[in-house]
Amino acid sequence: MNMNRIVKLWKQGFQSTSGKSPAFKSFATKFKNDFKKELALREATLTAYSIGHFYVSGFFRTKENNCFYFSISDVRFFSETQLLYRVAKNEGDYKGGINRYIPLETGMGLKMNLN
Repeated sequence: MNMNRIVKLWKQGFQSTSGKSPAFKSFATKFKNDFKKELALREATLTAYSIGHFYVSGFFRTKENNCFYFSISDVRFFSETQLLYRVAKNEGDYKGGINRYIPLETGMGLKMNLN
């Protein structure tokens, strides 16, 4: 697991295209793999993952079965390498609770407020 490599990829930038670029698809796959490892630190599980047009989002559940939504905004235009996450009722709840943000970094899974 190495979220620091994800930050490095993000800061290298992405060419803006009308479709998902190969560089962004690679970034999204690497993020997914590393985020799953971060979640495992808290015995949480990724339950849904979506790759949008230069953004990613999805849901995860804690070992207590609490559901959370997460999102990384358009990586072409947002320079802050952070993850938005919030409580959700289920994997279809895109409104959820209060937005929380955490910097992308190795070990972030242990720092997330999952209450």
